[in-house]
Amino acid sequence: MCVYRLIDSSVLFDTLFSLIGFGGATSFQAANIRTIHLLLRDAAKTQQQQQQQQQVQQQQQQQQQVQQQQQQQQVQQQQQTQQKQQQQNLQHPPQQQQQQQQQQQQQQQQQQQQQQQHISVNEETAALFVYKCV
Repeated sequence: MCVYRLIDSSVLFDTLFSLIGFGGATSFQAANIRTIHLLLRDAAKTQQQQQQQQQVQQQQQQQQQVQQQQQQQQVQQQQQTQQKQQQQNLQHPPQQQQQQQQQQQQQQQQQQQQQQQHISVNEETAALFVYKCV
């Protein structure tokens, strides 16, 4: 990876004009040096931007890792509490579970009754339909 160092333009042009003054560089060479300086400056800026983007991406990745770890810890805690509850339920079955089971049985019975009613209604409509077709 190339690392560009920003050169202060005043120092560069002081050196450039001293060369021109001594006859060491022509105006064409001065323009070339200025162009090179601008290119180097742009390259240094883009490199800084890329480094900043990489830092931001690294921070985001670290945040995602932290969030994943927190989620894993929460899942583990939930599993542990569920296991504890199951152990407690095995040792001392709570009354709430019995009530819930009774409620579930009642709901199942109601659903079965509703299904039977639908079946009888469907059978009646089918019979009526057959009767009308004949």
